Amino acid sequence: EARCESFGKAAAERGVSLSIHAPYFAVLTVEDDERNRQCLSALEHAMKLGSAMGATTIVAHTGNHHDRPPEHLLAHVRAGLERIEPKVRHLGVALGLETAGKASQFGSLGDIALIGDGFTWVRPVIDWAHVHAMSGGALTSADAFAAVLAFLRASFPGWMLDPLHNHFTANQFGDKGEIRHVPYEEGTNKVGHLVEAAVAAGITLTVISEARE
Repeated sequence: EARCESFGKAAAERGVSLSIHAPYFAVLTVEDDERNRQCLSALEHAMKLGSAMGATTIVAHTGNHHDRPPEHLLAHVRAGLERIEPKVRHLGVALGLETAGKASQFGSLGDIALIGDGFTWVRPVIDWAHVHAMSGGALTSADAFAAVLAFLRASFPGWMLDPLHNHFTANQFGDKGEIRHVPYEEGTNKVGHLVEAAVAAGITLTVISEARE
């Protein structure tokens, strides 16, 4: 916590906004009691460190569905959030659930809207490459991005989208979703279309580049 406080202070002095990606193993769909406890503890710990650092958002993956019914997954994930809520809701940092990028994963925008309903500390995190992959490459115009932003407007309170936390990169994808990231110029989704749609919608963005180059 002391190191995080020191780092957060240094970042604030330089006008740098911070967010954290939680450990990749810390997902919300794990059924095994012991592993589920470890995942929830890791998310809780990441949120506490993020609070000490002055971070705005802790990003996490929801997890794989393993052919379980959506209603079962929704109840299980919400039960996990209810378990840690008393320990994290006062921290002043949001848990951002990242949109899924593969057919094997649970966590579409619709799923996230249902998961987060009633949790004031849960936010959507839009990985546009994931949305692009799951839509079969549909994000090739400002209108396509605008449709996603309109869904967000209809599904989440405005204060949850101010700013909207985003990841952006280009990717290769197939019928099962994302395969790999590729250099930006090789992709068909362009950040300019996102910016155009966001300006028109009056949505402020925090954009995290995931382009390795």
